[in-house]
Amino acid sequence: MTQARSLERTLVVRVVAVLAVGLLLVTGALVLVLALHLRGATSDNLDAAITTVERADAAGTTLNEARVSRVLPTGGAIAFVAEDGAVTAIAPDALDISRLPVDAAPGPEVRFESGDRTYVARVIETEALGLTDASGDAIEVDRVLVALDVTSDRATVARVSAIAVVVAVIATVALALVARAVVRRSIAPVREIAATSARIARTGEPEPLPDGGPFRETAILAASVDDALRRRTEAERAVRDFVADASHELRTPVAKVQGWGEVALHADPADPRARHAIERVVGAAEELAGIVDELALLARLDADPTGPREPVDVGALAREVVADAAVVAPEACITCAVAPGLPTMAGDTGALRRALRNLVGNAVQHGGVAVEVTVAARDGGVAVEVSDHGPGVPPELRDRVFDRFFSGAPGNPRHSGLGLAIVSAVARAHGGRVALLDRAPGATFRLWLPGADAPTR
Repeated sequence: MTQARSLERTLVVRVVAVLAVGLLLVTGALVLVLALHLRGATSDNLDAAITTVERADAAGTTLNEARVSRVLPTGGAIAFVAEDGAVTAIAPDALDISRLPVDAAPGPEVRFESGDRTYVARVIETEALGLTDASGDAIEVDRVLVALDVTSDRATVARVSAIAVVVAVIATVALALVARAVVRRSIAPVREIAATSARIARTGEPEPLPDGGPFRETAILAASVDDALRRRTEAERAVRDFVADASHELRTPVAKVQGWGEVALHADPADPRARHAIERVVGAAEELAGIVDELALLARLDADPTGPREPVDVGALAREVVADAAVVAPEACITCAVAPGLPTMAGDTGALRRALRNLVGNAVQHGGVAVEVTVAARDGGVAVEVSDHGPGVPPELRDRVFDRFFSGAPGNPRHSGLGLAIVSAVARAHGGRVALLDRAPGATFRLWLPGADAPTR
């Protein structure tokens, strides 16, 4: 399993990396702008000197060293090349005259080195320019080279680059510290949520989670985790209640089996009490088997609510259930009315038959001898209503009738308290719903199942 990385460290590293790249780009851009600016200034100074020479050439002027020195930039050099190739140069002492590129092509700038100095030069050709040398002799000039010292410019760029790098490094370290503090503060709600969740998982005691702080994302996370923990707590409570209720419901038939079994064990086989005891053991076993069967059905619906699906004729299924109920309870008057044009639906025939049997059986057992079953199309699905004329459901119990192990007739061995809970589970598994309608007299339950094209609810 891959070891989990620290969220705080990852965020800090990524933020600092982005900032460092940004600083590097900004530093590089500044150094580049400075270098271009210095190069542009050098070109301007070089152009200015060349322009002066070109004007003198156009006017046929004869220059002397004093006049040339006044127009030459500081640290610059100028060389006059005569028609016979002789070179006369005015240059600083640090410049080796022999290194001047007097043979370079006219026009473009030429860069050359002399000692530890760097120069930029341009060459132009002249037609009428003259030069008076130190002895006073006039020289006809064929070409002129003008050079400027750019050593200080290169040093400036190097110095500024070094300073910028140092500043960028210091700024990166400072930003890393600031980013670490900001990230730690920003993810503090996440740490609190994680710590509280771990404490709840360790102790099992529910407690409210932090609200997630001022950030929307952490607030959503806190709400989601809180909802998940609440659901887990409710599920655990439901499991505990289910186990407790199941134990309570199973205790009675198990005690009956045990008690009557002991009676049968110690009774004389010829004694009528032995046969009666065995009959009671069989009855309690049937009761126990019924509860186990209902629990197994609920467990299957919880584990796989989709289950097998096949075309189901709800109207025919309702008639079949009513016919079976009439045989089981011949004293009851059970009617079934099926409206025409019912939509088709796909469902689990066995589970739906069990749900309808529970509704009809509940009405027969609690509502007296008159029970009406109607099946009709409703809201794009099929609605089965089962009505009786009994005392109905007290208002304080209406919200609990679909709870598991809830019975309106406690102590009755024929009521496990799972019948209506199974109806509700079957309805949910088919995307439908079951409800206790507010009608009088008696009680009316409506089971709605969606058709093939109806939206589930």
